[in-house]
Amino acid sequence: MHNNRSKSLDILNQFKEVKQEFLDDINFVFNETIILSKVDVGDNVFYDQLLLYMLTIPSYSNEFYYLIAERQNIIPKLRKKLVRTSSIQIGTSKSLSLIDEYYSEYKKSEKLFDEEKRKVNSDKEITIE
Repeated sequence: MHNNRSKSLDILNQFKEVKQEFLDDINFVFNETIILSKVDVGDNVFYDQLLLYMLTIPSYSNEFYYLIAERQNIIPKLRKKLVRTSSIQIGTSKSLSLIDEYYSEYKKSEKLFDEEKRKVNSDKEITIE
């Protein structure tokens, strides 16, 4: 998954940042929302909630799980929503080796792509005399 740093720590926004190369290799197992409390702030209603997301790799669906938990805590006195996110990855050696392989291949292709961008096309070179 992509490291997404923004003012919005919402997990749903982070799923939009999954790199295109890996979209076919990730499956959702579940997406659950547990409402812990309802908070009224003026005319607005907010919910203190726990969001759970489970992902797996299709080729290792019984051997690899990635669980993300996001707690959205409303603090009415501060008029703030605090968001804390944690995750746990559980997998067999084979599935974790696949993850390492994905990472290595991605880094190699990223490096090759960067080198391709740096090459100069000799047909378009301008020589100053």
